Order: sequence, then structure tokens, then C-alpha cells
Amino acid sequence: MDTLLVGSYDDEGSILLNPHVVTPEGEWEAWYIAAWMAGAARYRSFWDLVSAEFERK
Repeated sequence: MDTLLVGSYDDEGSILLNPHVVTPEGEWEAWYIAAWMAGAARYRSFWDLVSAEFERK
């Protein structure tokens, strides 16, 4: 899989950008993955991922 690793947080997880899924505005799909999760949490864009994490905390 071709993805761009944006950041990794020890045991917390990693953020990846997927260039194969692009919004009409040109933003890549963002994934949050962690060993403690079954699969990846997928977001429409990096902005959507950060916004969701900010609201969660």
C-alpha cells in the first residue's frame, strides 16, 4: 500500500495519508491505526481526523 506516514505516537498509534482516495478539493484520505484497534479509523481528510480527535478530548 502506498501511504504517507504523518506521525507515530509510541503505543498510541499512527496517522497515514492515502493518496489513492482524494476529495474533490485535492485532500488525501487519512487513516488512524493502532495495535489496540481492529482495523483503521478512516477520515475524509487530515483536517477531519484532527477535528475529530480535538472534539474527542
